[in-house]
Amino acid sequence: MKGIAIIALISAALVVLSGCVTPPVCGNGICEEGETSASCPQDCGGTVCEEAIYYEGQELVDLDGTGNFAGEEVSVMVDAVTQADVPASAYNARFLLLASDGAEIDRQTLAAGVWLNENFIDGMGDYALETKVYVESIGIESTTSKGYAILEVCR
Repeated sequence: MKGIAIIALISAALVVLSGCVTPPVCGNGICEEGETSASCPQDCGGTVCEEAIYYEGQELVDLDGTGNFAGEEVSVMVDAVTQADVPASAYNARFLLLASDGAEIDRQTLAAGVWLNENFIDGMGDYALETKVYVESIGIESTTSKGYAILEVCR
């Protein structure tokens, strides 16, 4: 009987040492051994940030509202880009926070380097945007004269 137990232990050790153990797979929805929130936020939680360019008139959609808009989907539109007074090379953008039906919740004219979720307020004076959205930069393309904002969305 002892001999069978020893053979079973040796067989298990050989399987592990031979590499038959499956390595963790990031993105399969399971936080496996060897994965962390830093190495695989899709499986283990954590914040994933994505950066994209939005031109005047374009909307950033599928954002989460808070306050009076908690549990609702909201969007942010880059409404207009204008040149700031000082310095001459700086730009501001007017951002609109829109409810799912397209109604305007708030509008803010801001420079780069701010979080939109810390600026949009609902009619009751509460924050209205839950999703973290950072304004990376604002400008006007020299070749097309199209205003844009580079936004980083963290979910």
